[in-house]
Amino acid sequence: MTDTANKIMSIARGSELMLRTAARAIAPGAPSYLIFFITHRCNAACAFCFNRWKQEKAGAAESELTLDQIHGFARRARALHVTLTGGEPFMRDDVAGIARAFVEAGARSLTIATNGVLTQRILAAARSVLGSAPGLFFDLDVSIDGPPEVHDKLRCLPGAHEKAMTTARSLAGLQQEFPGFRVGATVTVSAFNQATAEDTVRGLQDSGLFQRVQVVWVRGAPFDPEALRADFAVYERCASLLGGRRVSRGLGRIKESLSGLVRETVGRTVREDRMIMPCRALRSMVTVDAAGLVYPCEMLSQLFPEAAADAGAPGRAIGSLRESDYDLKKIMSSERARRVRGWIEDTGCYCSFECAAYNNIVFSPRQWPAALKRLL
Repeated sequence: MTDTANKIMSIARGSELMLRTAARAIAPGAPSYLIFFITHRCNAACAFCFNRWKQEKAGAAESELTLDQIHGFARRARALHVTLTGGEPFMRDDVAGIARAFVEAGARSLTIATNGVLTQRILAAARSVLGSAPGLFFDLDVSIDGPPEVHDKLRCLPGAHEKAMTTARSLAGLQQEFPGFRVGATVTVSAFNQATAEDTVRGLQDSGLFQRVQVVWVRGAPFDPEALRADFAVYERCASLLGGRRVSRGLGRIKESLSGLVRETVGRTVREDRMIMPCRALRSMVTVDAAGLVYPCEMLSQLFPEAAADAGAPGRAIGSLRESDYDLKKIMSSERARRVRGWIEDTGCYCSFECAAYNNIVFSPRQWPAALKRLL
């Protein structure tokens, strides 16, 4: 396919994605934004990770949903935006099959977060997914948390930085072949890397390998609580470095504008210590773990573990796909889900989770004027 044909397809798919997103926001009928932890296994041991408790308790491959089960789940869910994460997603050798299951079921935007260590497996999966869905909007985000000595120490994985950068270089060519594909870099700011975070962001921007660089504020209940003793001003300075970047592609420019609004929202949330905009967890966004347990979001069970059962017990799973015939919509329409949504609304639940802020903006028509103003 020629470059011109690819660009025309990308514009058409981008318009379709925006229309479908707007339709879901105005008249929701299915989970629009799905975050799926396809495995809790990981080849790293990051001290700032909020998910390591899952690695300890439910890390076995035997507990994970199979590809056949995921196909059934995807067909019923019909999610529009899907993020595959972990653990390290590529510890599974069927990531491409999992991604295709959601694309075939209607997903138009896919994100996979990775530590980038398993270069050949990542490259093969990306080629496979894009080969079967060349017009897909696909972000593959590689975690880079500092210079080599800092990054490798944080991940307890010698050579991790070099392997991650090798992965980014290997993927870079696909961005020219498939206009909807972006290689991204994610920097998680914590107490362990705050001294080098700004230089890391600058270096990633200047490398020419990444179409987007994003910063994430350490969150939840990290394996080492000392990770939370970070200076939030570092995050804000990193965010300001990203604010000056301009992306020429149509949908890419819209996404970057939304990312800027997300960073502003997270900044206000942390600084003001309050809910900035209503949370849409269990309305347009839902999280599923590797065993098929369904949660409102990644953070609620860690931030409010003491929540009472009569308040909706948001600290626990609201259902199991295995026990609900893999019907996510059935779980989201249950009485338990209704009570949790009520608890979130009544308490003004808030956090600094960037993906939740993105969801709250994109799928809430009341937030669109601010997003449009920022874009223009």
